Amino acid sequence: MRLIQYLLKKTDYLLIAAVYLFYYFYAVTNIHEIIIPSRGTDPFAFDLVTDIILAKGVLLKGCPAYFFCPLYAYFAYMIKLLVAGNPFIYFRILIFVQVTVFFISTIYFRKLASLLFKNNVSRLAYYMYSLYPPFIFYSVLPTKTVLATACFTFFLYNFIRYIQSRAVWSIVIAGLFLGVILHFRGNCAVLIPVVCVYLVRKRAFWHSVVFLAGVIVLIAPFFLRNCLIAHEPVVLSSVGGIHLYIGNNETASGTYSVIDGVDASMFGHYFDAKRVAQQQTGSTLTDSGLNRYWKTKAYRFIITHPLNTLYLASRKIFLAVNHVMISNNYSILFFRKEYLPFAISFIPYNFAFLFVTGMLGFLYGRIRYKSLLATCFVLLWLSTAVIFIADRYRLPLTLFLMLNSIGFINGIAEKKIRITAAVISLGLIFVLITLYPAFSYDQTFMTIAYKKNAYCRNMIAKHKQMGNAEFMDLYQREKQSYARSFTSLPLLVAHTIEEH
Repeated sequence: MRLIQYLLKKTDYLLIAAVYLFYYFYAVTNIHEIIIPSRGTDPFAFDLVTDIILAKGVLLKGCPAYFFCPLYAYFAYMIKLLVAGNPFIYFRILIFVQVTVFFISTIYFRKLASLLFKNNVSRLAYYMYSLYPPFIFYSVLPTKTVLATACFTFFLYNFIRYIQSRAVWSIVIAGLFLGVILHFRGNCAVLIPVVCVYLVRKRAFWHSVVFLAGVIVLIAPFFLRNCLIAHEPVVLSSVGGIHLYIGNNETASGTYSVIDGVDASMFGHYFDAKRVAQQQTGSTLTDSGLNRYWKTKAYRFIITHPLNTLYLASRKIFLAVNHVMISNNYSILFFRKEYLPFAISFIPYNFAFLFVTGMLGFLYGRIRYKSLLATCFVLLWLSTAVIFIADRYRLPLTLFLMLNSIGFINGIAEKKIRITAAVISLGLIFVLITLYPAFSYDQTFMTIAYKKNAYCRNMIAKHKQMGNAEFMDLYQREKQSYARSFTSLPLLVAHTIEEH
């Protein structure tokens, strides 16, 4: 029996590895936006940031406080060192590493399920996690989204493992992974008091201290760099204020909306936001002052428009669990239309399915530490609605819903949950909540997606026409001109190309 289980597990791993390898090779050879990302997108911006690190050094002397996710930037920088700046190889290796990390997380999600359920549902959990269409979609994108999801799985696994084993190393690792997650999703800081309160209530005060130490270890070096090199007391990034304001202002809709004078990009959120803020205040602002300025504007709106704020908050709470994948950088609808393998996102296994079955699982399913998981879920749900909603921001919610969905499905299969009128009624309520037409894509989204696709096609065609060396020179000038469109700072000094 054990031999059969062992062989089944290995077969499962090989099958999922084959699925992800197929999507990886398809993406890096057929999807133009992945082969060479469009100007202004996050992958393009992080490629530019890695060049800035190459030019200025790891400490980024002469540069402002981080206005990007520093941990991911250094991660991408390490890969850039391996490929000597070739963007085609760089993006392929970057995505391959990220796919590999996510594949490892599928194994740990399986282990997590075995810790949370009394009976063996780990195989069901493995396939639900591995074959969730949005995870497949994000796994082959050159963005930090899939790493954030994988790290959240590692955090949950080690936290639950600690609860059962009381092994100190487990809570330390959980702290380290939560520290990584905070680089990607700052709202996940709401989990810190949850974990600490739980540990203190279990009379494990010193374990809460080592947990916090694990979190701080992944934050402190970047804070110290901002303080000592940029001379700015910014914890991680100086764009938290503008993100808060984007989600809380007179014209906010609950999703991303453009602020007048601020380009909708990583560089725009810092350089344009700083220029606009300085124009409005008539004074020069530090990076911490910039952060404070936009936060103050957001708080002022919240205080002076309580009814609008209440409506906006309720709308964002609904948007956070809406069935529509609200994408930015890459449009899932465009991928469905243009790239056949991504048509799988049409299948019924989607966020709506997870929300309905997951919420029923919270109410009727049998899963260990349900109240603890429910607390984390609610806090993350509410904190996600603080800024603006995009699909990638709600992926941590997906993990909690998935676990409870497994509990609900398993309960029905074992006849421990009866399909009563109450269950059906609640299920219909959850269906109405997630299918409520709170958001719909307009033609603007598809128009932008087609423009990005046309840009990428054009760049790939130029590469074929010009050859590798000449194209590398062109691509470097493209990044340089992009940086100059935001600032006169010599960010790419080491890559300056003589103009004749």
